[in-house]
Amino acid sequence: MFKLTAELTITNYNSDTESKLASLALVPLTTTFRYPQTTTLATVFLVSIFLLYSAAIIAMEKLVIGIAANAPPKYAIKRILTTAYNSINVTIEFHELPGRRSIVHANTGVTDAEAFRVKGIDNKFPNLLRIDVPLRVDNMYLYVKKGKEFPVNGWESIPQDYVVGYRRGLLIAEYAVREQQLKYNELPSIDNIGLHLHTGRSDTVILGAVGGSLFKELGAHNIVRLEPPIHTATLYHYIHKRNKHLIPALTATLKKMNASGQLKQINDSIKAPHR
Repeated sequence: MFKLTAELTITNYNSDTESKLASLALVPLTTTFRYPQTTTLATVFLVSIFLLYSAAIIAMEKLVIGIAANAPPKYAIKRILTTAYNSINVTIEFHELPGRRSIVHANTGVTDAEAFRVKGIDNKFPNLLRIDVPLRVDNMYLYVKKGKEFPVNGWESIPQDYVVGYRRGLLIAEYAVREQQLKYNELPSIDNIGLHLHTGRSDTVILGAVGGSLFKELGAHNIVRLEPPIHTATLYHYIHKRNKHLIPALTATLKKMNASGQLKQINDSIKAPHR
């Protein structure tokens, strides 16, 4: 709700002027009258319409946020971002897309923001601005069949003859396998990743902690998770540069949510299903 206060200078003020002004008011308007006067009633009307239009634009601000459709963190992060944007009076709508398409759309301005990505992704997508408050931290693990274990010490520790499976759009894995010149399978969903390892089409796959429940459901009891994590991902929200005016308010809100423990509470309470 907006209350507009205007100080008006009006010509030919008389007993009918207040009732005429009241008939023009579409929102609560507090008016201070001064006379003798120089401004016409028509000018007052135009100024009022301009103020009302400006208020409506602010009230109707809405962002479309791209989010990777098959990424497990999306469940908690949707709640975090909805809460944060609501607190600064901005309505948001999520568009679930394949991972790479989501960030390309955000960078080119098709969408207004990218829900979450790792730090540094703006080096490759320069139209995106990072909100410098971590939303959550996720560990990524390598899973293998028993008997195919190996010591994990960075991406270079993956055996060269292993085929690596990972979710399409997981850019950190995409860059790593190419840099290490590994064979790989880009797969559309977490279910596909589990089946690839279970059936031997991939020798190792990259998944978060949800991998345990996935393989249990598949009845794949011969799958082990290798320690330590192959990668620890700190996830941040990114917005398109045209929305940079939102950065101060959004940053302050997320910092407040972090300090109060609200971010942790949301991340702990919303558990992603494996699919």
